[in-house]
Amino acid sequence: MIGRRRLLALLAAPAANAAPAGVVFPPASAIGLVPPPGMRLATGFSGFQDDAAEASILIASLPAEAYAELSAADDARFEQAQGIWIERRRALQPGGVPAVLLSGAQTVQGVEYRK
Repeated sequence: MIGRRRLLALLAAPAANAAPAGVVFPPASAIGLVPPPGMRLATGFSGFQDDAAEASILIASLPAEAYAELSAADDARFEQAQGIWIERRRALQPGGVPAVLLSGAQTVQGVEYRK
């Protein structure tokens, strides 16, 4: 049986806004969010995890210049570079900051990861 694991990646431009109540920042990260129910700070990577649901949210900080390039990148680029198939691309504006939510999948050693 192929297991499924989930990972959420959110690409956002840097913001200078103050964080609203309930926002949790992983150690040494300038990016925070209100974690979904069941999520806790992760061990071993910057983000959140829910072991019971085999789900995680990975938070990565990139330079501001990278936002324009990555948000406009052809989805085939992700497949070629990392074997990630982008199934959905959604423009967001959390806190008024432009962001792109990419959803897809990657299979590693027989385990399908939703990303």
